Amino acid sequence: MATQKKRIIDTEALLKDLENVEGLSDRVRIAGYGLAAPLLRMRESQMQREIKRVAARKGKDHPEVAARKASLQRTEERRVQFDEELSRARLDQPRLTGEDSAGIYGRVAEAGKPLANMTVITYAVNERVDFTCTKENGAFALEAPAESDVIISVRTVDGAEVYRDPLPTILQPGEHRFREIDLKRSPEDPCAEPEDEGPTDDKFAMVNLVGQTEAAARGIIVTQGLILGKRSERPVDEGVGRVLEQKPEAGTVVRRGDVVSMVVASSNLVLVPNLTGLKPEEARKLLKENELKLGQVSTVSVRDDQAGLVVHQDPAPNSRLLRGGPVSIEVGDANELTVPNLIGRTAKEGKALLEKTGLQLGEVEITPISTDKAGLILEQNPAAGSRLAPGEAVSITVGRRDEVSVPNISGLPEENGVKILHEAGLTVGEVGSTPVTGEKVGIIINQNPSAGSQILRGSAVSIEVGRLDEVTVPDVIGRTEDEAVQIIKKTGLKLGTVSTTPVSTNQVGRVVGQDPGTGGRVPRGTPISITVGILEQVVVPNVGGKKLVEANKMLQKVSLKAGKIAQVPTTANKVGRVLSQNPKSGRKVAPGTSVALGLGVRRGLGFNAVTDRAEKTVRAKGVGVDEDQGFLASRLKSAGITTTPKLDAFLKKNPQEIRDKLEFRNLNITKKAISALKATLKSG
Repeated sequence: MATQKKRIIDTEALLKDLENVEGLSDRVRIAGYGLAAPLLRMRESQMQREIKRVAARKGKDHPEVAARKASLQRTEERRVQFDEELSRARLDQPRLTGEDSAGIYGRVAEAGKPLANMTVITYAVNERVDFTCTKENGAFALEAPAESDVIISVRTVDGAEVYRDPLPTILQPGEHRFREIDLKRSPEDPCAEPEDEGPTDDKFAMVNLVGQTEAAARGIIVTQGLILGKRSERPVDEGVGRVLEQKPEAGTVVRRGDVVSMVVASSNLVLVPNLTGLKPEEARKLLKENELKLGQVSTVSVRDDQAGLVVHQDPAPNSRLLRGGPVSIEVGDANELTVPNLIGRTAKEGKALLEKTGLQLGEVEITPISTDKAGLILEQNPAAGSRLAPGEAVSITVGRRDEVSVPNISGLPEENGVKILHEAGLTVGEVGSTPVTGEKVGIIINQNPSAGSQILRGSAVSIEVGRLDEVTVPDVIGRTEDEAVQIIKKTGLKLGTVSTTPVSTNQVGRVVGQDPGTGGRVPRGTPISITVGILEQVVVPNVGGKKLVEANKMLQKVSLKAGKIAQVPTTANKVGRVLSQNPKSGRKVAPGTSVALGLGVRRGLGFNAVTDRAEKTVRAKGVGVDEDQGFLASRLKSAGITTTPKLDAFLKKNPQEIRDKLEFRNLNITKKAISALKATLKSG
């Protein structure tokens, strides 16, 4: 039966790998710690089962049981550390704004419970640097100066200080230091002597610290139960603040409590050359070649063979000094001269003064300036008051007016013109605008100073750019047409098309629409179209020659109605047809207007009523109108008479009231007329 191979978790190697993950890979750190903690919990369970098994077989007081319990305790401690590292990896680190800054971030808690809205303050050299308020999870992040003594203070909402670092912290440039501040834990001496844990047989391989930041290395040393010993520095060009060497080396077997020393990369330093025996000018050149500069030059009494030579320097040869730092020298004085003050003089005047003093003009450097000191000596080396041997040289720096020619940018797009000014070493001054139209929009119309002028580098050139000549569209809604036209022209616009639309009576003759709309910005001279309200009208149709019913339908179709109907005697072929109308056809009138009609009747006879749709004529004496049955039915219906009982009740009214109601001016109420009306109801 095959046995399952046990999986051993190398927690030291795992922690080392996770510590080496850079800050930009926080997601990887979180994932790593999040996976490692459950693995360690599994390992704890396995170890607990093994302890029970060994205790049951060998007894609970057996040395192997004690050793396994100690190993279990270390695993539990490591799992707690992984949990803390996971929580710390999830906190935001402060964003650094400069190369000489560092960051402090962490949590404020009370007995393990995060505290929100606590004020965290950083102090450097007893001055407040920055502050922030803790979040819901107690987190804070602050920027702090590097290579300075930094102290953290925590205050409540009412300003009471509840915590202050007992000792300052020194951060390296670019470093992010994590801090866990628990107010229930007293700020014990961070350098307190650890308790004696007694002899132990625990051995493990030393973790690799090389390449780690000093803070990370210190954390690993403490986590491993080791003690930080000697710390030394070594100047380097890159990687300042990281571990260069360690003892014991990585992989060496060590025990808890062993001392670990390390060498940390220091700031960028250069080696100071030996200047002894050189003339001051030679010393200055040598320092310049080694990226240093000549500092104070003083004199000291020497024998004749040392006169005019460097006899002492500070710092000493082969010492290290920050790049660009000064080196002071003492020059032998057997018969020295005092260097005169040349600052503010012209180069010609300075040379004459040096020669008069017994010295000579050395190297002359020219530097561009934008002040009124052009042509004058700005610096001298050695400084005024220094002592030099006769004939020694004094170097000077002379300012030269740094002028450039103004380029011609008129006629160019604004963006192109600005780019040309920047390329010429100039800046853009005031940007004005000139109203233009068409293709000149966005084009530089004018510039000051003009093209070809000589001005100092960095000076400003003002420009005027063509901007679209725009005006605001006025509101002419509700105005009369004449008022609207005057307002449009007064604004600098012009009248566009004028259209009409039927409106209610109170809007007739007034503007009810405009295009473009009110408030918009348009180029000057843009046409504005308006819509003027007119009374709604319909065209009277031509109903001449039509039967009365047909004429009535034509009028109703265009929202008109038949008005008074007059009798017009005519020939037999025109009886019952419309012979005249008022208003005449083609006229425009308001909807609902009544059109009076002249209806043809037979000469010498009364009117006839036609009572069926097939135009069968029923001669009803005295009816007074000759119509088809459909029109008669519509008259009854419009009068509300739709049944025979209603007709009987209606006929009991006054005859004139009946005529008016049915609009039959000459209707005679006879038995035949009543029969015709009832027949109409039955057929309808």
